[in-house]
Order: sequence, then structure tokens, then C-alpha cells
Amino acid sequence: MTDECCLICCAPLVPESCYQCMGAGGFHDCGEDTCCCLDPDEITNICEVCEGEGEYLSCSALPHTDAQMAAYQETHREV
Repeated sequence: MTDECCLICCAPLVPESCYQCMGAGGFHDCGEDTCCCLDPDEITNICEVCEGEGEYLSCSALPHTDAQMAAYQETHREV
């Protein structure tokens, strides 16, 4: 658990394993259809979702209600 809180509802943020890279932080892509690299598990492309961390912080109170989302959008509306 972290000391940070959700910007929408102020609930605590919890670490969640990245859904795109499955917690690995990235992918191996050598550009070949059949990889013959010495280390095929080596990460060559950093995951864009978690920025290579393998996890990201997520609100512990998901899903947010429509009222919470509307209030957040109203207070963060550009002038």
C-alpha cells in the first residue's frame, strides 16, 4: 500500500500487476519471426503502460460512480 490517494475519490492506491506485459516490464522483440537469440527472455521493448515497472498504482475503490467522475471532471475542467 502507498500513501498516495486517488485523485477522483481519495481512496488509497494499491499496486496492480500490469495487464499488458503481465508484470515483466516489457517484451522481447528482436524483429525475427523465429527468435534464435541467446537470451530470448531479455526485454528489448519497454512496456508503455507501466513504463517498465511491471506494475502501476490503481484506485482501491474502483469502479468510480458517475457522480464521482462528474465531480472530478467539473473541478478539472479547462477554462
